Amino acid sequence: MSVYPNNSLTLDQLQIKFHCCGSTGPDSWLNTTFGRANNSIPITCCITSTTDPNGCHNGTEFNNQTVYQAGCVNALSNWASDHAGIFGAVIICFACLELIGVFITFAMSIKARNVPFTEFSS
Repeated sequence: MSVYPNNSLTLDQLQIKFHCCGSTGPDSWLNTTFGRANNSIPITCCITSTTDPNGCHNGTEFNNQTVYQAGCVNALSNWASDHAGIFGAVIICFACLELIGVFITFAMSIKARNVPFTEFSS
């Protein structure tokens, strides 16, 4: 697995958290430099942990019992859909805070117009 990218911690964590493998499934790894060089998939695609450097599969056949079959794009999309209500609520709260700021600024500008300008003496 020497060709496996060093900056893959985020992808590894994604595959572990969402129980997924590759963008559309384990076959998508075969289209990468890592997959072509090793005819392999990352260990984070394995359902059970393994210390075998070849991972948890044999050749290009990915066993449903040892390798996650779901792609991470779908898994992440499903997660975002499940949490859309929370995202919406947070966005609405920020929008309300912005509106309150606009109203306060507007009120202060009206009040400032009614205050006569005085010159400061030095």
